[in-house]
Amino acid sequence: MDGEIEDNITGKTIPVSEMPDYVYNIGFEHEFYSSYKWGMNYNYTSKITDVSYSENEKSYEYTKPEKRLDLFVNAKLNNMHSINFSANNLLKLKKETKEVSYKDGIKDEIQYETRRTQRVFMLTLVSKF
Repeated sequence: MDGEIEDNITGKTIPVSEMPDYVYNIGFEHEFYSSYKWGMNYNYTSKITDVSYSENEKSYEYTKPEKRLDLFVNAKLNNMHSINFSANNLLKLKKETKEVSYKDGIKDEIQYETRRTQRVFMLTLVSKF
């Protein structure tokens, strides 16, 4: 994915950084017995490579691909009430980033960052007024 914006003041086109090469998103929703439905969504975001420059420094930031899976079930209790159950982040998303900095063409610093998230389960009662 490539992105850019135009600066209204200077008229220059500026590339948008930290964009993945591509994103896949597939999902579905299925209704049955007219009172129940369930569905799922799978998302895959490719690696992200970002390059930034300053006076005599250049740095690269690499983010590994990310995968995400969400499921939900909905039961209509009557015309006014329904109950929802959702299970999010079933693949326990792990975000890994590596940043490499160079000063005057020499490798200066390497940083690694790992963020982990947990699964989330929610039960919700929905009422219409």
